[in-house]
Amino acid sequence: MDERPPIRQWMLAVAGLLMVVASVAIVRRDRASAPAAQAAPLTRTSLYVDRDGGAMRLHWNPDSPDVRGASRGAILIHDGKRESRLDLTPRDLRAGAASYWPESKEVSFRFELNGAEAGAVRASAPPDDRPSPFETAQTPRKKSYPIKRVQAQITEPEPEVKRESGLGRAIGKIPLLRRLRKEKH
Repeated sequence: MDERPPIRQWMLAVAGLLMVVASVAIVRRDRASAPAAQAAPLTRTSLYVDRDGGAMRLHWNPDSPDVRGASRGAILIHDGKRESRLDLTPRDLRAGAASYWPESKEVSFRFELNGAEAGAVRASAPPDDRPSPFETAQTPRKKSYPIKRVQAQITEPEPEVKRESGLGRAIGKIPLLRRLRKEKH
């Protein structure tokens, strides 16, 4: 008896294999020819800065679609020679404002949403007499005073008054237990 599979089974196996190869090729071709999905470009978010004492407050519209749709944000600050970055959570973005204490006369703010620039503003900061709360002020030297010798006075500690607990008072009212306690002492 011939143990080879019939030709019909071979033909079905080859046809199935060709169908799998063709479907993989079609999927790869479609992915390669499809334009890459790009995020919708951000609209410029209007920013403005106002002064709050020694601080500058940067404001943006928390109700704009770009801000509402952002999962993260950042403010890049260029203050004289200093550059810093303030990362913003969605909660911070919904607040619509952030404060900054400038160190120089010119400060630039760049607002980013999900890593893309959404706005920028430059502001002049007249010098303020008050220091930034983030700066460490030099502490003045402490004045030294001569050491005075004081004679120590030794006092006897007051005798400790033994207070009986509520349970002890209750036991003291029971005649049999009171007698046992007296015999124990």
